[in-house]
Amino acid sequence: MSKIFKVAGLVFSLILPVGMAQAETRTATSEYKIRVHGFPIARINFATEINGDDYIIQGKIKSSALADIVGKTRGDTKVIGKISPTHLQARSYQVNYTTGKKSRAFDVEYDPNGNVTKAQMTPPRNPLPSDWVGVNKTDLAAVVDPVSSLIFPLNSPVCSRTVSIFDGETLVDLKLTHKGHRRFKTKGFKGRVVACKVKFQPKGGYRSEHRSVKYLQNADNMEVWFGKSDALQAYVPVLAKIPTKIGVVHVRASKL
Repeated sequence: MSKIFKVAGLVFSLILPVGMAQAETRTATSEYKIRVHGFPIARINFATEINGDDYIIQGKIKSSALADIVGKTRGDTKVIGKISPTHLQARSYQVNYTTGKKSRAFDVEYDPNGNVTKAQMTPPRNPLPSDWVGVNKTDLAAVVDPVSSLIFPLNSPVCSRTVSIFDGETLVDLKLTHKGHRRFKTKGFKGRVVACKVKFQPKGGYRSEHRSVKYLQNADNMEVWFGKSDALQAYVPVLAKIPTKIGVVHVRASKL
């Protein structure tokens, strides 16, 4: 279960619609639900506060009663950053989660250009697996956090870009290409959305022989949908489809 949650969180940054730079302080909330084969496995809630160009995002994840049978998962995250014309750039990213009896925490800091200045995981992974691919420090430049990585201003491209995400241990590239348009409806949102095909490419902080990683690398049916918010001047994720060996994980906005 923890692998599913990490993939869902890392790959498609479950985040509410965030307002672009505003003079006054604004707040918003949203909710996403994660399902496999139609069965609910988790719910994620987010609250965001925007003050000028600065933003704070706080989120909580909770596994469903059904998933708790396998292993109860609880977690929280906090991101502090600044809004740029092309993306949201974190200054700090923290996440803490517990699955069953195992707990882990990540603490990452970035400079204004997205270069990682601090990365700490507690407890550390020790010893490292024999097939472990380390992170090249030279690659930890111009990267974004998993939570606010897929929020794009309306005047910037949505699907024609590659997003480099670092969560404190794993570094991945997500290559987004245009797939078409869809219709989407949920509480607080209804309209036409942009569908992007996503190619998953790990770069460091992973096991090269792990079956789940290989499966994601070879997957050709991963995608994320973005809804347009004129009021917030941003494209925001409303749906993600993540293929896994046990089935496609759907991450869907239940409230925006």
